[in-house]
Amino acid sequence: LTNEGSAAACDVLIEDVLPEGMMTSTGDNIVSFNVDSIGPGESKEFEAVVDASKSGFFASTATATSLSGGSIVSNKPETNIFQPQLAIKETCPAAKFIGKSLTYDITVSNTGDGVAKDTVIVATIPENTQFKKSSGGGMYTHASPGVVTWKVGDLEPGESRDVTMKLQLDEPGTLFTMATAKAFCAETASDSCRTEL
Repeated sequence: LTNEGSAAACDVLIEDVLPEGMMTSTGDNIVSFNVDSIGPGESKEFEAVVDASKSGFFASTATATSLSGGSIVSNKPETNIFQPQLAIKETCPAAKFIGKSLTYDITVSNTGDGVAKDTVIVATIPENTQFKKSSGGGMYTHASPGVVTWKVGDLEPGESRDVTMKLQLDEPGTLFTMATAKAFCAETASDSCRTEL
């Protein structure tokens, strides 16, 4: 805000009505600042942090109004917001003989328009199940349940990554696994698969 006049402007209210899809951390759609006084030729900067609930182009104007009279409207800058969107698919045999190695295929994709940074896939392994091996640098951690973790890295819009893991169950039952994908600024995506033995 700049006072280009020859006298001080007092009791100035600055307001910016945010476009649809943007709001403050408190859920408001208006950003406002109060200025007690701004002298001739003086400039002051104001900053607000807002959240976008969707991707796309956003633009708004700010209005400064002095209680002593007079108002001015700012220019209308435009911001383009990008958002990654993860999708994950896990496939496996519907049935298998006991003691045979089972292959679980997992595909994670970025269907959004922003980069999915630091994408990670985590697959759970139930109790009494042997972990045999994994592709793509998957790291197995023995826990309850066990997990296999893949650090996929950044996924560009439209990019996919495939990983696999081989498991074995030596008793009758259902082998159920859950695969989850996470990335910075993206909603978590999950899929599951089960094999009857």
